[in-house]
Amino acid sequence: WINLSQDYSHALQKKNEIILSGIGLCKEDRLKLNKNVPHLAICIMVVGSRGDVRPFIALGKELLKAKHRVRLVTHEIFREFVKENGLEFFPLAGDPAELMTFMVKNAGLIPSMSSILDGDIKKKRKLMADIMKSTWRACVQPDDETGAAFTAEAIISNAPTFGHTHCAQKLSISLHIIFTMPWTPTEAFPHPPCNVDY
Repeated sequence: WINLSQDYSHALQKKNEIILSGIGLCKEDRLKLNKNVPHLAICIMVVGSRGDVRPFIALGKELLKAKHRVRLVTHEIFREFVKENGLEFFPLAGDPAELMTFMVKNAGLIPSMSSILDGDIKKKRKLMADIMKSTWRACVQPDDETGAAFTAEAIISNAPTFGHTHCAQKLSISLHIIFTMPWTPTEAFPHPPCNVDY
């Protein structure tokens, strides 16, 4: 049972009416609907390259404008890139170059025989375990520079972070998994990780 305040209940009802009627919101209505949105501590988790991090920085900057606290969790190599864009940084385990090397060597879902023989699977498992452990620390540990306390109230993550699901479940918070490549059916081109020429 959820006990909503009268103002919030009215705002939700009005929002649903507008959505159902197909009419867009004017600026005044958006302000009324959003007046009760709390300012959250949002943890954005990104595994990958600079190109993977960049769209999440743009998202984080927009969330900052809405007065949310934003912690971008990614590889140490991107610390300055994140901070120069005004976002709080928290280190995520793993070396993006090592991850990319593995992905290039194993372009599909099934590892290559050379990867198996070279022991890459064991290395990748350890790397992923380290990343998953660091996602939990990112959600609950204070800022590593200022010491400011932090507990995530929402998580936004790209899919390869893996630990996002477990953290959100343990903290009982919402999780939004975002990927910058299409994950819905299209006939325009094959799904990027499927390793099919077109």
